Amino acid sequence: IDYRFAAEEARLRQVFAQRSRTFLETTRPIASTELVDAIRRHADQAPQDLRQHLRRKAIELARQVSTRHIDAWLAQLEPEAHALYAHAMNQFVELSNGFLAQLSASGDQDLAHLPSSVDPESGLRWDSRLYFSKLVQFAGDGATNWVLDRLRTRKAVLRSVESTTAAYLVRLLEANAVGVENDLNLRVLESRRRFRSELHRMIHDLVSSAAGALDRSRQAHAQGSAAVQAELAHNDELMAQLSTIVSPHCNPSAHPAAS
Repeated sequence: IDYRFAAEEARLRQVFAQRSRTFLETTRPIASTELVDAIRRHADQAPQDLRQHLRRKAIELARQVSTRHIDAWLAQLEPEAHALYAHAMNQFVELSNGFLAQLSASGDQDLAHLPSSVDPESGLRWDSRLYFSKLVQFAGDGATNWVLDRLRTRKAVLRSVESTTAAYLVRLLEANAVGVENDLNLRVLESRRRFRSELHRMIHDLVSSAAGALDRSRQAHAQGSAAVQAELAHNDELMAQLSTIVSPHCNPSAHPAAS
């Protein structure tokens, strides 16, 4: 089952990457227009700040626009990510529960202590570690622009501010979109590791119980008891079924309790 876990994780990574690309393609032009409009409104409302404070105010506005769009995207993406992860993992839950049902129906007392079912996954188990990047080094609020703004005309200052902060906004959106994508990938990885660990513990418990029952039957058979033939056949069939879901790296007969 390990390769299937890895395949589902890779598929979710592709989904998140596509969501990120779609977000950026649709958001860049909208956010840039919002920023330019906000800069011009501020310039009209506070003409005295045009040369002294407009550039810093524009950087603040760019961060506000970026945060607003990232937050709105996250509000849509977060529940989708939980649902996608749950759907991907619950196929393993269904596989495990089907096998547990077969074992329960066998009536084997050596397996009576095993759980009757595995609880379905409802969403990501790992909390977000996301933080928003401000990309201060790309803000365009350096000493050179500060000096040039005092030499430029009002229109030239406004044009320069709009150009540099629009580029800054795009970098903000791209950096934070990558941050969201990486955060989701990490959460899927850690959630999947926890779920896989629980599932493997259960499988190894199954293997250990079945192997113990098989060894006891073989010992009785070695002592000459003909009555154990049916139990041997039953246990051999049980071990064959177990081998179909145990990781290829685990040999039940050689390592019944390996983790």
